[in-house]
Amino acid sequence: MNASKQSNVSKQAEGNEVIMPEPAPIMGYRPKPRYRDVTLEAIDAEDGAQPFSARIRSHLTFGQIDAIPNPIVEGTKYVEIEQAIAPYVVGWNVLAENVGTGELEVVPPPAEAGPEAFKCVSGFEVQWLAIQLKQTSLGSVEELHALEQDDAITQEQADQKKDLTLSEPMLEPNDDESSA
Repeated sequence: MNASKQSNVSKQAEGNEVIMPEPAPIMGYRPKPRYRDVTLEAIDAEDGAQPFSARIRSHLTFGQIDAIPNPIVEGTKYVEIEQAIAPYVVGWNVLAENVGTGELEVVPPPAEAGPEAFKCVSGFEVQWLAIQLKQTSLGSVEELHALEQDDAITQEQADQKKDLTLSEPMLEPNDDESSA
């Protein structure tokens, strides 16, 4: 009997084989990963270059958010921030000079290349990305509006958004308006 079949078979005392059923798949809720494109326009790019932009995960768990060090707290080390945010920066438009050839080359995003990819940008971009990841994942009324426009909003979020943005009580139409 081969090893794969052996794992599904149990021998009884009289020598008969009993085939054990495969375990049922685990069912439950798992959120679909969402991504957001962000652009940093506060820093001037080189002439003719695009502003710094990145594609980041925008649906992190509270545990993932809490694991990102606060970038504006004194004493926070860049290496800690870089390690924490690297898996969530899945795309960017960073170019760097190849020391051997002198040519500009595309730098793979940190989700692919690891935290070392951040050596091609300044600390400001690293801090900004950490803040973007925290703010985008925690959300705001503006984020809920953006999600709704992207067709990526859940019904619960839509209901929550309505509760947050309702500034006036709902008025019942008067008889004149309803008959028109």
